[in-house]
Amino acid sequence: MDNVYLIYGDEEFLIDKEIKNIINKFNSSMENVARYNLDESDVREAIEDACTISMFETNKIVICEKCNFLTGENKKEVNHDIDSLIKYINNPFSDSVLIFVVRNPKLDERKKVVKELKKCSKVIECKTIENYNLNNYISNYFKANNYNGVVNIDENNPIYKVENNILYIKKNGKKDQLTRVLYKINSTIEIDPEVTIIGPYAFDAQTELTQIVIPEGVITIMSGAFYYCPNLIKVEIPKTVTNISNNSFANATSKLEEIIIHNKEKSISGAPWGAVKGMKVVNWVGK
Repeated sequence: MDNVYLIYGDEEFLIDKEIKNIINKFNSSMENVARYNLDESDVREAIEDACTISMFETNKIVICEKCNFLTGENKKEVNHDIDSLIKYINNPFSDSVLIFVVRNPKLDERKKVVKELKKCSKVIECKTIENYNLNNYISNYFKANNYNGVVNIDENNPIYKVENNILYIKKNGKKDQLTRVLYKINSTIEIDPEVTIIGPYAFDAQTELTQIVIPEGVITIMSGAFYYCPNLIKVEIPKTVTNISNNSFANATSKLEEIIIHNKEKSISGAPWGAVKGMKVVNWVGK
């Protein structure tokens, strides 16, 4: 059982979620949770509390917030008893859980106490997920699980939104970029009219997708948007699209027979955008 945790990073939501998960893991009630601000209190006080037998049946949880002494940005004049801390984390009290929280992406790796914490505690890093990394994570997870799973995004998240099992990036409150389809498409799909961008690998490995009509309003189709869609036969692209990346239809799209472009011939560069059968699949129908 892990009795000491070190949680650090710049993603406040993930940090708070990890703390909640630990509390739930040990079935502790809020009455059995103590919090200390280590910008104001000596870490020794938290250690002494952790060493006290709980009045409840569940494990006592002691949360140490503002552990800035573990970073290079400690501005408070608290003289922490580091020796007692190192001694405790090497031999923690079995009936307590001690959590150190650093809301900062960087620890001071030069400090002995940081080295000991990373060696003896359960370390959880909560860093901001960039769009590219998020796409990779989702792609790997859902493909590995045959698109079985759920992604929950807080409704107040300023960047991402999930609706009807589709992940979007928002702009001005609207679903601007279709970032990833989170379910297995059967035959075809209707794209939300708010979308202006089909993101990188948005339909990656959708092996049952056979045809798609992209709605008016979409402007950009990004790299690998329809990567590895082996049963894709027909794509219809509106006149609003002005940019298609070179490999949007690359890899295992040998069944793709027609890309209908409602625009003037050669008005969008890069054709056939990775389609296996080349230019013969591109049909310009615009005036």
